[in-house]
Amino acid sequence: MNFDVSTQKNYLGLKLSDYYNSTKQPLVIGMAATDMKGNAVNSATANLQVIRVTWETVMERTYGTRYRYVSQKNEKVVIDKMVTIAKNGSTFTFTPNESGHYYIRLKDANANAYVQSEFYAYGWGSTQSNAFEVNNEGTIDMEFDKESYEAGDKAKILFKTPFAGKMLVTIERDKVFEYFYVTTDKRSASVEIPVKEAYLPNVYITATLFRALDDATIPVTIAHGFKSLPVTKKSTLLPVEIIAVEKSRSKTKQQIKVKTRPNSGIEVTIAVVDEGIMQLKNSKSPDPHGYFYQKRALEVNAYDIYPYVLPDFTSRSSSTGGDGYDLQKRVNPMSNKRVKLVATWSGILKTDGNGMASCQIDIPQFSGDLRIMAVAYKDASFGHAEKHMKVADPIIISPSIPRFLSPGDTLTLPVTITNTLAKSQQATVSVVTTGPLKVTGTASVNNTIEGGKESRPVFRIAVARQIGEGTISIKVNNGSETFSDLTDITIRPAASLQKVSGSGEITAGTSASVQPASNFIPSSREGKLVLSTSPVVQFSDQLSYLLDYPHGCLEQTISTAFPQIYFASLSKAIKNKPGKVVQISTNVQAAISKLQSMQQYNGALTYWQGGNYESWWGTAYAYHFLQEAKKAGYDVNDAFLNKIAVYLATKVKQHPTETYYYYDGSGVMQKREIASKDIFYSMYLLSLYHKSDLATMNFYRSKISTLALDSRYLLAASYLASGDRKAYAEILPKLFEGEKSIKNTGGNFYSYVRDEALALNALLETDPTNNQIGMMVRNLSTQLKTQPYLSTQERAFAFLALGKFMKQATGSKVTATVTSDGKMLGEFKGSDLTINKGFESSALTINTSGSGKLYYFWEMEGLTADGSFKQEDSQLMIRKTYYNRFGQALPSLNGLKQNELIVVKLTLSNMTRNNVDNVVITDILPAGIEIENPRVSTVPELQWIKDNTIPNHMDIRDDRINYFTGIGSIPQSFYYMARAVSTGKFVMGPVSADAMYDGSFHSYHGAGTVTITE
Repeated sequence: MNFDVSTQKNYLGLKLSDYYNSTKQPLVIGMAATDMKGNAVNSATANLQVIRVTWETVMERTYGTRYRYVSQKNEKVVIDKMVTIAKNGSTFTFTPNESGHYYIRLKDANANAYVQSEFYAYGWGSTQSNAFEVNNEGTIDMEFDKESYEAGDKAKILFKTPFAGKMLVTIERDKVFEYFYVTTDKRSASVEIPVKEAYLPNVYITATLFRALDDATIPVTIAHGFKSLPVTKKSTLLPVEIIAVEKSRSKTKQQIKVKTRPNSGIEVTIAVVDEGIMQLKNSKSPDPHGYFYQKRALEVNAYDIYPYVLPDFTSRSSSTGGDGYDLQKRVNPMSNKRVKLVATWSGILKTDGNGMASCQIDIPQFSGDLRIMAVAYKDASFGHAEKHMKVADPIIISPSIPRFLSPGDTLTLPVTITNTLAKSQQATVSVVTTGPLKVTGTASVNNTIEGGKESRPVFRIAVARQIGEGTISIKVNNGSETFSDLTDITIRPAASLQKVSGSGEITAGTSASVQPASNFIPSSREGKLVLSTSPVVQFSDQLSYLLDYPHGCLEQTISTAFPQIYFASLSKAIKNKPGKVVQISTNVQAAISKLQSMQQYNGALTYWQGGNYESWWGTAYAYHFLQEAKKAGYDVNDAFLNKIAVYLATKVKQHPTETYYYYDGSGVMQKREIASKDIFYSMYLLSLYHKSDLATMNFYRSKISTLALDSRYLLAASYLASGDRKAYAEILPKLFEGEKSIKNTGGNFYSYVRDEALALNALLETDPTNNQIGMMVRNLSTQLKTQPYLSTQERAFAFLALGKFMKQATGSKVTATVTSDGKMLGEFKGSDLTINKGFESSALTINTSGSGKLYYFWEMEGLTADGSFKQEDSQLMIRKTYYNRFGQALPSLNGLKQNELIVVKLTLSNMTRNNVDNVVITDILPAGIEIENPRVSTVPELQWIKDNTIPNHMDIRDDRINYFTGIGSIPQSFYYMARAVSTGKFVMGPVSADAMYDGSFHSYHGAGTVTITE
């Protein structure tokens, strides 16, 4: 039961003639009285009070030489009288005699509550030092008489200052428009300025106050203040009205009209977008007027030398005590346009003489709310409007289809049919599928749907053992018309994309056969054969791995782009696909731009884009890449480079150490404390690019025993790059032997192969005729051919060294033809040849002639229909377990109920003695389950979870979740909450864990099936 209760007899109102008033000038106070229903009351009696606010402000010394203002507010009643308010309202005139802040209060004679309004009064000579509140920080406060001003108005500005003095007032934004001086009266001043059209959309009123030198009782000698003054112009705002129906059916055409100012030639655009899309990011309708006339920043810099010329005085009185991911290979490789987005744009329209413009739009298969948005433009005037259109059919079809399916899935498909009419309807519901989908059982049912109610027939769909795209079409016929709903769906593999590759060499006059054996689905199979006279092509599998690496951190961004500077043609041959040519220059420049976005204030680069963890080694690596890119002609910002150089120069002077793990000459594992490897890479780069730090170099020249093997090469090269060959010869080891570093998956990513490649790079750059180079090149080539898993650092530095070494052509004059089943696929005539066809089923034959050698590389990628993969644990172990929301373990996911919540636990263990950094955990979900909440620590009912680990980064997709972490000796557990959303039997892929920079660290486990019932 609802009823109104009156809290007082009469309800009062106040209205002032002005917010900003001059002293000695009358102010009209309007008064009105109504009853609780809003009816005017005659002869209402009320108490009227006029109150002046004063501020008793003192300066207090806090500690040291710091001072602050402390103000206490006092209210002084100037007028207190009873007034009678007539039925049509009454007025009262008040003339303020003193400057200050005033309150007007009006209350019913029998009530305690009051209504209040306020105003400022100011007049020269009528101001006392306590008339206004002083800013506690000693700055100048300003009060405007309006919130915004129309061009042509006059703005009254009251300045409240911390002390009396001479004040410089400026009007500025991107330049200084005007300036003048004002002498304050006690602690305030008032000015009136004309508001010009040039001030659109805002200007800044700035004030600088200087204190007279003879008043040493106040330690502050200068005060500042600024405030934005908003300026508008009514003629810049175009009125816009959208004329359209409020309700529509789907699959119809609708006319949308826009009405604006009655002028021809006004440009108009209309957009119609699904309201759901707009709400995803709480998007507002476009407002060009608000954009072009939005508040602008103050672009004038202020420089103040006054405090240096006249420093603050000290008080005379004594004082009292007193804080990217590129994941292409870790996402669903299948994509389609499952969701048909409703987003229509009219193009540019022009109004007729009546200010009207119109367009016709097609409403697609859709049910919901459409937002119609219009913007108008003419010269310097803009306008916008929005309107909503509801779309609903007599029958609405809502199928419960998961976001994806996998080969071998069986989907139980409930279809909700809603009758939006008041009368019942007879409906025939049928399902038709395409692609790898097949309806099992009944494909059509008859239903009677009562008015305003729903019917829910259920169908079953089986997925064949193949991947691809399919459609599910649902049609409902009510006897007079047919309604339909079409859904595209991907059938994606339950396991990720897999690759096989091989390489070799052919002596001219012989032949070779390439026959990639794989169980890949024919429709997913893609192959590539690359022929070249350069022996580097033999390592194309390693280069391809590098170019395709699926993460976007600092180290990987550089490792992907760096080799493309030296191997542009080979990179193109590996990356190019039919109909899509890779632009190497664009890739390298994009990497440069990305690196520039990762720099912090001190010059260091962050490890992840948007992160705050700086990487010393990564910053040095970036400096190396950027300098080489600049040398190759790419656009690199010099200021960006210089900031990095300053950072590196600062870091090398700190002399940090690190614990180094390695095998000695006898193959025994050792560890010792060494000078950090970051130091010598940084010093080498600074010397190489003419910024040598001889003091730090000499410091470590006397401490050679604290250096790792590769660090000695880098220190020696630093001296040679600086012109000191004697020191170079003294420090350079005779051979790269005696110690082999054990792989480090974080920090500076050292390893035996990477260290030798880095040392070889330094020799090739500073002493290209050194007799150690040949042996080191052969060793690196062997490692690239024989090592099954190399890190991105090992690959990148090895290719940099080989790129420098193999600048000269081999002199080979070999030619070749490539055939498949007797059909010519391509001819090699000296230039690198790439073949992308012929890999579907048959072997490829390469026949050569001429002289010399021909090198080849092939690779094939594809997906297995059954989601097969090799289950194994290699130095890492990942396991998946399930719980209900109460912490009770579930033996499997067979028997889940629809809408049931489960908690998935992923446990990662390290089977080695070393820390493993940069590990990625990927859990592939079955089709019937969706991630509900990956942040379980925020869910009160999951307090039973005590060992949840916070990852370094998390990436969530429709069908999988990726965690990025590092692992030591203690196992780590990661939890996320998921919900069973679709009924059926679904194939579940494995959970995997692998080290980003060393594929030998990996684990794949836990594939199976999930059964979900109603």
